[in-house]
Amino acid sequence: MQENNKIEGLNLLVLRHYIKEYSDLKPQGALPSDFDVGIKEVSKLECDANVMYSLICEKLGLYSPDILPIYSNNWKKTIVSGVINVPTAKDIEEIKKAKVFHYYLNNGYYKTSLLNSLSKAENLTESKKENLNVKLILSNIALDGKRPVDILFSPVSENASTFFSGEALKDLIKIRVAKLATFDVTNKLDSLYKMDNASGIVDRVLPIKNSSDSKTLDAVIKGERHKLKYDTELFIDPLTCPQAIRMIKEKNTVGQVVSRRELSDIANNLQSENVKDLANRFYAKTGMKINDKYVDAVSRQVDFISESLSR
Repeated sequence: MQENNKIEGLNLLVLRHYIKEYSDLKPQGALPSDFDVGIKEVSKLECDANVMYSLICEKLGLYSPDILPIYSNNWKKTIVSGVINVPTAKDIEEIKKAKVFHYYLNNGYYKTSLLNSLSKAENLTESKKENLNVKLILSNIALDGKRPVDILFSPVSENASTFFSGEALKDLIKIRVAKLATFDVTNKLDSLYKMDNASGIVDRVLPIKNSSDSKTLDAVIKGERHKLKYDTELFIDPLTCPQAIRMIKEKNTVGQVVSRRELSDIANNLQSENVKDLANRFYAKTGMKINDKYVDAVSRQVDFISESLSR
């Protein structure tokens, strides 16, 4: 990094996972012995989901991690390293963790807005007061990803989406499509935000990783993908994949930022390269073979999503 945190293009190491028993692996480099901060052990299937998620995000035109395997110095464990390039970022301060931004959004804007509205209780109907109180309770007790400020395309968000540019909101929809395609059932705030510091709003959203756990992914490869329900930015309750796609197509809050034509473009981009070809190309590049059953499930999910968005 250059002096004063100035950089020509921002390179961030975003995925650093120890993977055990990865047989088909070509080393792309070696890490120094003291490189151990923030490294987490994950299952091979979780790693596969991270890789496929990144490849799908790339197809959708998002800034996604370029994932490569790296051996540790003892050559016994493998680190999967993802470097994300943000060509337009010129200052490290332009990049914020989504989790941190939503925390301050919730505490600095959302709660204040609700409390100000409730202070004018004499002008409110009982129904409106009850609605505001429910939102305030949710803002205090809900976990990350489930607070009203996290559900940006739902009426409970209380205009939190105004802190995002149109392009950033489009990114969120594309990221949701990529999460549905790769069976990420969470609404975890694992993205990075590129900020427009002058206006204080999110300029672009940079997807980092698939956050589903081994239990969910095991269910997928056992053929139980249709049973999954997804926490999303679209609705306060979990949705099936068909329900989520229907909301993306029909919700006014989504339609205001993503047109029917753009949804059709998303569908076309999803199908621009066969999922199995994507996995094979990644294997040829890195030597990392993605689980065949998972690749098949993603392929079927992508076909369903593409067909649904195109209707």
